[in-house]
Order: sequence, then C-alpha cells, then structure tokens
Amino acid sequence: MNPLAPLALLALSFSAHNAPIFQGTPTDVVQTIRYNAASTDLWLQDRRVEIKGVVSRIEKDGLGNYIAIMETRIEEPAAEVSGTLRFKFAPSERDSLAAVLVPDQVVTIQGDFRFVRDQLRRMARNTVTVDLLNCQVVPGVVLPPPPAAAPVPAK
Repeated sequence: MNPLAPLALLALSFSAHNAPIFQGTPTDVVQTIRYNAASTDLWLQDRRVEIKGVVSRIEKDGLGNYIAIMETRIEEPAAEVSGTLRFKFAPSERDSLAAVLVPDQVVTIQGDFRFVRDQLRRMARNTVTVDLLNCQVVPGVVLPPPPAAAPVPAK
C-alpha cells in the first residue's frame, strides 16, 4: 500500500463535505429528473441538497420518524407532471418541524438526496417521487431589531 494513500483518502473526504450544496425548489428537482440532466442528476445522488418550498403535510412512518412532504405540479400543453419530495426526519427533529406546517409558508430543508422513483413514462400518471434522508429545517434569517435611539440629554 502506498504510504500516501491515507492522506489521499482524508483529502477526498474533506473535499466531499466542502462541495457546494444544490439549492432549488421541488420543481427544479423534478425538471432535472424529467429531462434526465445526467450531469446534475449524477451530482445530486447521495449529496446534501437544500430545497425551498411549501410543506403540504407531515406524516409519521412506522418507526417514529417524521416525513415532511412537498408537492409540485408542472402543467404544459404536451404533458402534465407531478412530483413529490419526501423529507425524512429523525424523531429528535420534531420541534423544528412544529413551525413548518403553516399555510403557504416557504421553508428551506436540507437533506441527503437518496431514492428516486421515476414514473414519467407511464401513460396515466407521470410522477416523480424523491426521498431525502437525514433532513433538517434550515432556520430562517432573523434580522435583529433596530438599535434603540440614544436619549437626547436635556439642556
């Protein structure tokens, strides 16, 4: 074994964690899969992604995990495509999910892009379902209140 092999593996692991995060909407993800944008599709697989959208519902699986679901529909003259992104959260993330399910509130969720079920070639329903694991809600940017004006000394 080459004595530099452990250093090469260490450098490779650091570069994978410092890779840029894909940022987009559920529609961006569905369009990427729909048009089989191979370079982006390959880049997404098993990477950390950040998706911004409206959560339509939250479910629980049989293991106590929470699943936030974002849905999208793309209507074009020649086709109609629907997409479902399923964000799987650990039970410890329950508190961060509490504020997510507000009507029409846009949230940002990070997760590991894992499973894609591409059913776009079906005649009846053209759908894409994507599962993301190890998800976290990205806290919104909170602007601090403006500083209080200093009192003017009396003359």
